[in-house]
Amino acid sequence: MTSHEMTLTFDQFALSAASAAVDHAFRIVLLPGELLRVPKARRSIRVVSGAAWVSHDGRDYEVSAGEVLPLARTRHAALVSAEGQTLFLEIA
Repeated sequence: MTSHEMTLTFDQFALSAASAAVDHAFRIVLLPGELLRVPKARRSIRVVSGAAWVSHDGRDYEVSAGEVLPLARTRHAALVSAEGQTLFLEIA
């Protein structure tokens, strides 16, 4: 029995997220030092585990486990990074 590993680059994520239904959430894992550009079509970021540093619409936010950050419609994508440990998020 063989297993298949699927990897998705951030660019592939952006393309698939832009064409996905708005109500479809993506689960993402970020390691410390990694940066995710969230496609502009997404409406929220929910931190499942860990802590995130989010730059969006000219402001910076620290989002902890269990918190949701709504994303405003802007010309710029939100940028997310992990704060010190592995970060598990849902992007909707």
